[in-house]
Amino acid sequence: MVKKQSLKAKLKAADRRRKRRPSSIGASNSRVIPTSTATPSGQPLAATKDPMDLIAKAIMDHANDQSSSLKDELVTATLRGLLRGSNPKTEEAEALRDRLEKIPEREDISRRAYRNGIETILKIAQQHENQTVPDAFLQYLSILCS
Repeated sequence: MVKKQSLKAKLKAADRRRKRRPSSIGASNSRVIPTSTATPSGQPLAATKDPMDLIAKAIMDHANDQSSSLKDELVTATLRGLLRGSNPKTEEAEALRDRLEKIPEREDISRRAYRNGIETILKIAQQHENQTVPDAFLQYLSILCS
């Protein structure tokens, strides 16, 4: 009889854990991954790219815009906001977020790979926080993207 009670307790605990999980995790796992070399429109798929490369390129493209005054702090805050799902406070950060949110819409990029890329880029940005060299992270990205 004791085994039944402990089994019931474990099953209830598992149900509670499942209920607490965000629904976006289940949605990303059920995404259909194309197995053919062509899109539904008949065009060939581009080679699968690394999301980190696409994220870095999007950040640098935004930084190189004429109207951009992008700083390391803004990039870091935007990346953190993407991970948390929060909205940015400035128009500059909103524009960067909008540019970055187009990346997981591609067919060759999964949501999980995109999120891992954001986390990795954020860690790199935090490693480049340097008070003596302003915008060290953006300088690092410009070298990578060139």
